[in-house]
Amino acid sequence: TSEILRDEAAVLDELVLALISGEPPTQTISLELLRAQSPALRRLVVQRMAEGSVGHLAPGVARRADDVAGLGPNWPAMLDLPSGVRAIVERGILRFVARRPADG
Repeated sequence: TSEILRDEAAVLDELVLALISGEPPTQTISLELLRAQSPALRRLVVQRMAEGSVGHLAPGVARRADDVAGLGPNWPAMLDLPSGVRAIVERGILRFVARRPADG
């Protein structure tokens, strides 16, 4: 029923939020922690953080979650994603920012 689906969605939201540090638009997660998650949970975390960083829906970002998780942890690394989002890893910590129009 729809009530069961709402309850399950709420549990997933809680799991995602428990993994993320901070509040939008400056949320972070350790790359090691992101990599340790199941692919489905990794996609949800990446999507939530990306949308929080730009303040709107960011279609297409979740499908790049494995690419984001594959960024190098030990140097500044960036990956431009759909919907005007950029993933940045510094010292093993992942964050997302909105790309400026001049950034492409």
